[in-house]
Amino acid sequence: MQTLSVLIVHTEARKRTIIRGLLGLQLGINYTDAAEHTSGAISKLKGGYHYDMVICQYNMAGQNGLDVLSSLRKIGKYYSTPFILLVDANETMNGKSALESIEMLKDFSAVSTLDELAGTVRRVISRHTA
Repeated sequence: MQTLSVLIVHTEARKRTIIRGLLGLQLGINYTDAAEHTSGAISKLKGGYHYDMVICQYNMAGQNGLDVLSSLRKIGKYYSTPFILLVDANETMNGKSALESIEMLKDFSAVSTLDELAGTVRRVISRHTA
């Protein structure tokens, strides 16, 4: 697997750790950065470092994952960066038209979803490196 950098945006430290472990152990992606809230994510995206992919929780206090996506797309170098949105089973989505350009995983609270996340990341990587 090539060297990729991934920004993980999630309010729960435990889930950030689980995602980081999954990326490293199953996919060989060892450079990950994390943000707890949308403002921290947007600040990191506007900073000097480049991320090859963003994995983001949908429902967060204040702004949501689609707000992160909107900010991401306004930054020239991130116009086509892969974005995976994590949505809990009981959440409803607004702004579905924005979802056409991203991957979305439903019911992220389920353990089986970790395998789905790994598969989604593999699919996104192969699509963007082909």
